[in-house]
Formats: sequence, C-alpha cells, structure tokens
Amino acid sequence: MALKKTELLVLKRTRIQESSLFLICLSRDYGKLPLVAKSAVRPGSSSAESLQYFAVADVVFYQSEKEAADYISKADLVESFDNIAQNEQKFGYASAALEFANLFLPEHEVNSQVYFNLKKFLRSLNQSEEKDFRREILHFWYLLCIFCGYAPQLGQCVECGGKLAGDRLMLDPERGGLVCARCVGDRLLIGLDRGTVKVLERLAGTDISDNRKVSLTKAQQEQIRQMLTALTEYHIGKRVDLKSFDFLRKLDIMNQDGGIRGEDS
Repeated sequence: MALKKTELLVLKRTRIQESSLFLICLSRDYGKLPLVAKSAVRPGSSSAESLQYFAVADVVFYQSEKEAADYISKADLVESFDNIAQNEQKFGYASAALEFANLFLPEHEVNSQVYFNLKKFLRSLNQSEEKDFRREILHFWYLLCIFCGYAPQLGQCVECGGKLAGDRLMLDPERGGLVCARCVGDRLLIGLDRGTVKVLERLAGTDISDNRKVSLTKAQQEQIRQMLTALTEYHIGKRVDLKSFDFLRKLDIMNQDGGIRGEDS
C-alpha cells in the first residue's frame, strides 16, 4: 500500500456513515481528488479541523483497490482562513470560488496554477476589509478560464484576424473571442464595450492577490459576468447555477430591503 502526500483544499464535503466524510479536494500535486476521511467528524478527531472548508491541509493518503476514492490516513492543518466563515459576503464569494474550481477541473488533472490561484484568492478574501467582493470573484473566474485554456482572444478578430473597429465589440463564445463586423454572422453574441476589453486585458496580467486593484464599473462587471457565464457554459457544457450564487442573491435582497423580501419591517 503506497502512501502519497500532498497539500490540498477541500472543495466539497459530504457526510457518509456516522462519522466519516466523502471529500472532493483540489490538491497541489495530484489535481482534483475524491477522498474518504474515516472518523473525520468524530469528536476529538485529529483531522477534523484540517478538512474544513477554507483551510489548507497537508494530507497523507493511500489508494484503495476496491473503491473509487482514496483514503486519508493523516491530515495536518497548514493554514486556516477563519475570517471567511465570520462574514456572509466573504463566505458566499469564497464558496463560489470552490464551486467554480470543482466545476472546471476534471479529476486527477494537475493544474498548479488553479490550485495556487484558489489559495491566494481565499487568503486575500480572508484578509480583505472590502465590503463588496464582486470584482474579486470576477477576477478569479476570469483567471480560472485562462488557466484552464478558455481565455478569449481579444486583440483581433478570432475569425479573420482583422482589426476590431468601434467602441462596441462582440464576443463569440463558440469561436473563442471577439469578432469583427464582417464576421459577426447571425450567432447570439456577447456585447463588450472597448473599455471593458481593456479592463479584461489588465485583469489577465494582474495577480489575484495584488493590492493594486483594477477598478470596474457596475456596467463592466455585468458585461464581464455575461461573458464569463457564456464561456463557461460553452466549454464546460453545463449551466452556471451555483448554490453560492443563489445564497448571494438572497443576501443582496436582505441588504437592500433591510430584511428578507416580503417580511414586515
């Protein structure tokens, strides 16, 4: 029985049996892994703290010849992002980042850029004093597209290689980038202002943990959200319908109305 060691983040936890967990984890060395942690939720378990959401753990695991998932034999806490769980906004956006990583990556495909980007994002979110994290999750989402090979071509027409004219540009998710007026055709495309395209170019070259943030207007945020949703749904083949997004929508309603919509004030 060969033992393997890696650093990882938990993307999804499911309780199985009475005191064990089935985990989907993103590891530094082995990609996305399904792992079983026996007795991980038993009181006094040494691995309970290490295998929470928003925590980095050093894990030793071994392969099961009969099961689809490997088994954790030891887990030690490396870093914990405790502030995330104390703030509803941080919790929602951090959960979205975990869901995105799980959505984008197939099992066992090593992508160290995604792993370290997720860890940086959680660390930055944990330390941030911002109140609105929409820009941060859009930045993370866009970098995730880039690191997974789904970056759109923005410098010239993806179809003919020609120059892009005008202040309103059109992006075709299926063709993988912006198209000029001659190549638009009759497809359903995503409209981007030229200023939004410049912002995307800056975001692509900015580290997720860089304190010198790229400013985004609300209109640019919405255009980027629409673009990323279309790119993701085309490449992943699934609708972007995250549980964390639903949580954030409900949280926005509460913040706007001073309570749950429909509730007497």
